[in-house]
Amino acid sequence: MTFSFSCKAKAWKGLASLLKTMQEEATFAVDQQGVHINCINGSRVTQIDFTWLHTNLKEFKYDDIIATLVGFSTKSLDDVMRRFDKDAEIALAYTGEGLLQISNEAKHYSLRLIPGDAVEAPRKIKVDLEINIPTSFEKLQEILGDLQFMQEAMTFEVKEGKFSIYSEGDTAKAHLLISNSMVSEIEAYSEYNIPYLQDLVTAMKDVAESVMMHWGTDKPLHLVMQIPEAGELNYYLSPYGVK
Repeated sequence: MTFSFSCKAKAWKGLASLLKTMQEEATFAVDQQGVHINCINGSRVTQIDFTWLHTNLKEFKYDDIIATLVGFSTKSLDDVMRRFDKDAEIALAYTGEGLLQISNEAKHYSLRLIPGDAVEAPRKIKVDLEINIPTSFEKLQEILGDLQFMQEAMTFEVKEGKFSIYSEGDTAKAHLLISNSMVSEIEAYSEYNIPYLQDLVTAMKDVAESVMMHWGTDKPLHLVMQIPEAGELNYYLSPYGVK
């Protein structure tokens, strides 16, 4: 298998930063649709599934009809991406020598890959979630900012159609009314980890735009983020205290 393409570094920088907070290694595969990146953190609490659509990649070339899975060091990818400006045009290429080439006109790096037979992509999560709420990435940042001085957990609640978030620390409590309009006729309640979501918004700031929040009582939180000029990031977070 060989492939090559070019794109802006902006989304890669955010994604690399997020992956580094989750696990030492992640996997990606390339096929006719584009680039698929998957990672699950060591405690199996968070997972991401990202597809960078080939229509958002310039000069996309791929010579295999079957997607080939390879692994990579998340720290190394983050170290490399930090060397590029967010608006830089970068080229990525693999020629079958075990190295992913990442470069622009001025810089050239080689990232050693892990053979596909030594890695395994995380299983895709499939679960029915009854609460579906559209929002913006800026709103998600605001919520996490309002709760950053609290302890680890926050509670999502839909009651009488209104969506609220609660959290309690050693010396303070917080109640955020997120939506006063009817978001669902179904009542729901679930707790989620604040620090994991803070890692997400820190890494993806200035990258993500719209966010769709899917969740349910004692079920995973599924955030679907649209990444302009890239694709769709699916982020999963287990309920607090559940692995």
